[in-house]
Amino acid sequence: MDRGLLAIFAALMVPWSLLVYRSWFVCDDAYISFRYARNWAAGDGVRYNLGDGLPVEGYSEFLWVAVGAAVTVVGLDQVQILTAFSAGFGALLLFLTLRAARQLGLGEPATALAGLMLVGVPTFTVWSTGGMGTMLHALLVFAVFDLLALRADRNANYALAAFLGLGLALVRVEGLAWVLVVVFAAGLYRVLEKRPVLGPLSAVLGVTALGFAAFEAWRWGYYDAPIANTYYAKVKFGPEALVRGGRYVGAFFLTYLTPMLAGFGFAIGVTTARRNQILALGIPAGATLGYGLLVGGDFMAHFRLMLPGLPFLGLLAAMGLQTLLEQETTPRGRLRMATIGCLVAVVGIAPAFDLHVLPNEIRARHEGPRLDDPDQEEQGVTSEQQFWLKMKNRGTGFARRGRILAEQLPSGASIVLSAVGGIGYHTDLHVYDRNGLIERRAKRGEKSDGRLPGHDQTAPLSDYLQYKPDVLYFRIFSEGPLCRQTEGVIKSHVLDGYAPELRRIEMGDQTRWLFLVRPKETGVDAMVAFEEACQTATREFKRNTK
Repeated sequence: MDRGLLAIFAALMVPWSLLVYRSWFVCDDAYISFRYARNWAAGDGVRYNLGDGLPVEGYSEFLWVAVGAAVTVVGLDQVQILTAFSAGFGALLLFLTLRAARQLGLGEPATALAGLMLVGVPTFTVWSTGGMGTMLHALLVFAVFDLLALRADRNANYALAAFLGLGLALVRVEGLAWVLVVVFAAGLYRVLEKRPVLGPLSAVLGVTALGFAAFEAWRWGYYDAPIANTYYAKVKFGPEALVRGGRYVGAFFLTYLTPMLAGFGFAIGVTTARRNQILALGIPAGATLGYGLLVGGDFMAHFRLMLPGLPFLGLLAAMGLQTLLEQETTPRGRLRMATIGCLVAVVGIAPAFDLHVLPNEIRARHEGPRLDDPDQEEQGVTSEQQFWLKMKNRGTGFARRGRILAEQLPSGASIVLSAVGGIGYHTDLHVYDRNGLIERRAKRGEKSDGRLPGHDQTAPLSDYLQYKPDVLYFRIFSEGPLCRQTEGVIKSHVLDGYAPELRRIEMGDQTRWLFLVRPKETGVDAMVAFEEACQTATREFKRNTK
């Protein structure tokens, strides 16, 4: 066993563990997969809403849902277990990256740089948590490439590579495309190195093709659709998406800076004897950037879509440092160069503490609508870390709201929501989804007020009046006077058979107000009811704050 590798891994696990602990959270979107998994484990099928209607594939991570269902069947809490799994996958990916660096012939300083390029970029530590299958996806991308390209033929396990390739195809809606990217990169490397190509690659492609064909047949038969509904709800190609995607990718580099070292390593290494390795590593790295560009980026904090490319970017930077170290003739010069390289890599960690080398004025020009949104600025969201904190609070808040609704509404009641994760998981309500992820009724092409990537096809509330939901709209307030914020919503729909209802709820030693827009009773004047509800809440608030 390589003692230098183990020493570097052990040293990096200390800051990684601290940063992951600091970043621990469960994303609201993760609860969508959790609800599908819970229903599947209960024998109700892989569906979000129960009933006899045609189910909808409103998740993007089938393999993650399957793991969650298996965990639930054995009686464990899938929310805690899957989030812990994600952290474990992150530690494994760090180890595989370091081992790959040694397999590529890199010395200990360059290997350490490869690891620092992961641990030192918040994308890696933040998405080692989150409750989603993001880290599993990144791990499978790298593991299949490692087995097909970097391992010596005598040590490679192509049966394992085929098994993991099928897992990669199933872990994300675009997983099959990632299999093709990895196989192409590995195939090119094997051709350039004059190593056998047909046997190893055909094993992975054959198993993946057969397994995915079986899955696709099930999907089409069960959901009556060839691809996940999230594709139709979220993805919108075109010039606008490309511009937004370009700003997303640009913000990734301008926020963390250290990933730019990969370009430096590529430029240096491609002219050396490591050219073949550099070209092979550059393909998955480039595919990651290209994917973010093509789909228009992502609204989630700390550049989730860039995670699969991080190990490859780290290895490219490390190979550049190794080349420079080999060209340096003095031990002191090599030590100085290695120290500078590793210190530069640590700069990327600063945004995790909301510290930035570049001023916000520069970064904001490249962060796009997600953080340029005036509504976000009003809430003090001007950086990735601040947006992550908002995501963390939203995940906790939606889960809490779901538990309140589960107590206040009858089982099986229908409700219209824009955020269907935590609220849906903590209730058994029938949900109409304005963003169209878990049901097909949302109008396509409507612009969302939030202008967030992946959430800009939101349907108006009026689209759901025809389904007569039990709750058209709801809010939970800590102060009675805040119900005035919903006046616009009420005025838009009072003539459509709905009226406001205000309920006082006790949460420990705190009073909250549950504001519901529900079908109005015959003879009820909705606006009079609205005025009375707000006046009651205001009187109660003033009484409680004297």
